[in-house]
Amino acid sequence: MASDPVPMSELRTEINGTRITVQDYAMRWHDPSAAHSTHEITFDGSDPQPEYIWVSGMMDDQIARISIQDPTTQQMFKFQPGDQPHTLRFDTSGNLWVGLEYSGTIIKLKNHVLSMNTEGDTAYVISEHDIETCLDVHIATTASGSSNRIETPINTHPHAWCFDRHGQYIWFTGKLTNTVGRVHVASKVVEHFALPTLGAVPIYVSVGPDGNVWGTCLGNNNIFRVTTGECPVVTEIPITTNGADSRPIAIKPPPVIGNSESDPSLRFMWWSNEKGHSICRISVDKVEEVVKQTSSGKLRNMKKTVGPHGVGMMNGVKQELADLVETIEVPMTQRNMLLAGLAFDCAGNVWTQSYVDLSHPVPSGVDFIVKIDSAVLNAQRIDPSAASERDVFAGKIDPTGIAITHIAIPTDKTVLHRIIAGPDGKSMWFTELSRDRVGIVREQAVYYGVNRI
Repeated sequence: MASDPVPMSELRTEINGTRITVQDYAMRWHDPSAAHSTHEITFDGSDPQPEYIWVSGMMDDQIARISIQDPTTQQMFKFQPGDQPHTLRFDTSGNLWVGLEYSGTIIKLKNHVLSMNTEGDTAYVISEHDIETCLDVHIATTASGSSNRIETPINTHPHAWCFDRHGQYIWFTGKLTNTVGRVHVASKVVEHFALPTLGAVPIYVSVGPDGNVWGTCLGNNNIFRVTTGECPVVTEIPITTNGADSRPIAIKPPPVIGNSESDPSLRFMWWSNEKGHSICRISVDKVEEVVKQTSSGKLRNMKKTVGPHGVGMMNGVKQELADLVETIEVPMTQRNMLLAGLAFDCAGNVWTQSYVDLSHPVPSGVDFIVKIDSAVLNAQRIDPSAASERDVFAGKIDPTGIAITHIAIPTDKTVLHRIIAGPDGKSMWFTELSRDRVGIVREQAVYYGVNRI
């Protein structure tokens, strides 16, 4: 029998006058066979001083409430076998919603559940009496006599989901059905929109600064945008800067800092590329310009396919959209590194995760949390037509003057998964999928005394 994991590991370093402390804590999931369970991470943003971080243990059919003050203090909540909770988020009223990927539902827990405590390591078992709302996001059967009749509802596998800008709809990815969908929270009416290209494997969604929903397609090297009006339209955008297999992961907009809503650098979506080991951004306004030109027929050399679920654009138009993608490469510490999640702190710095690919574990090495200075938000793309033939950054974001810091973490072979800014906006919390641990990065400026005469 394997020995119990170390409850807490710590690594302290000092980089450029900043003292950095990284700690990670073992999760006490109860099924020893359900390894690689620690997935998503969140907290209640409606609470000005939240006490807890919440984490999903997908393969163990559990979620956990973790004390921010003492992350070894954990309360587990057990769902039904096979529910496999993945994405969990709070709404603006402090209600916790959980996506049960393998049951094809998104549920809202009753508030009394959030404060439940059980003795020792016993998990609180969630029953139907603890669920206030259950949204079924299966693709439903069709009417009798239809030539396209579906006899059994199809589970979309809602891997990721988010609220729209007004909290009226939940948008979700149909990971195994090549779809993106939305469900009206009040009426429970669900709609599904097919992604134009097969093999998409949509895995992440987020609301952009334009109010539209943006997502990543792990399987076919695309991101997508869905308009959120009465008749949503899906637009795919290829990623060509990292070759044919970037594997985009997390996609998010930068934070609004102070009174900077009019700052043009905020009109972008940013995402991480697992195999490309890079960060990309795209202007939401420039995408809209291209789409409008397509609709008016101003762009040539295109083939547009229109269906009940959206618009697929090929050839010239897809190239126009692909040309809008701007990339900054994240330096690898060794050749077999992959990139995981992406997040912003309250100062606009970009954070991501770089880890050794366990499917190619040689050479072995250290896993890192990577911080990219906020200067990247305003960095310019090097015009490929004006760049020297020998300029390796031609067509990419100019990295000049952008500090990129690799912060080693105390545990190896982690398969880093997600990262978020904590409630203070400064500390960064992350999950380790294969080690089943939750970690924190804290920074502190170092001031040295000066002798005065």
